[in-house]
Amino acid sequence: MAHKFSPLLIELGKRLKKARQRQNLTQEALSFETEFARSYIADLEMGRRNIAFTNLCRLARALDVPLAKLLSRFPI
Repeated sequence: MAHKFSPLLIELGKRLKKARQRQNLTQEALSFETEFARSYIADLEMGRRNIAFTNLCRLARALDVPLAKLLSRFPI
């Protein structure tokens, strides 16, 4: 049985990836900046992992993007 990922997590992952790319950061560089494993960042960007609020805040800070912007007009 195929695992179905949450559309909300997929959307958040797209936004995180876009913000990372805007900063010209690789997953490896973001991993170094946040002290998260590169595989964790990859999983987040693909919507495979649910993220804790504190981790989302750390990522937003490292990406220099307001948390509100990451979550604005979220399809809930």
